[in-house]
Amino acid sequence: MSADKITTRNPWFWRAVIGMTALFALSSVPQPDSESARRILVVEPGWQALLHVPAYFLLAWLWWRTLRTQNWAVVPSLIAAILVSASYGIFDEVHQYFVTGRFLSLTDATANIAGALLGGLWSLLRDRGFVPVRPPY
Repeated sequence: MSADKITTRNPWFWRAVIGMTALFALSSVPQPDSESARRILVVEPGWQALLHVPAYFLLAWLWWRTLRTQNWAVVPSLIAAILVSASYGIFDEVHQYFVTGRFLSLTDATANIAGALLGGLWSLLRDRGFVPVRPPY
């Protein structure tokens, strides 16, 4: 299987790349230093940590779909989707170390990995028929 086939002819690949780009863009936003400036944030910093799990859940699922639509076997696609998503989560936390007002957080990295694992589990359960899939219209 060529990499060209995975990237150019698979819309799921581009959805996963867009998701990764969005996560990178969001983590590149500098955080304000003053408490009054933080009040204008849409989501409080404490709640932002909880958003890591669904974000990386979705990313793992997108990578799962990318690989499964290219006829990868179940176990290799599951492992690859989790590894790519979790690795990207760790990379993104390291990237935040270099952004003004942001920092590398082991809690966030753990939430990223947990989200990737849950996304992989969800994908496996869907593949095995334990989670109902909406019929196409």
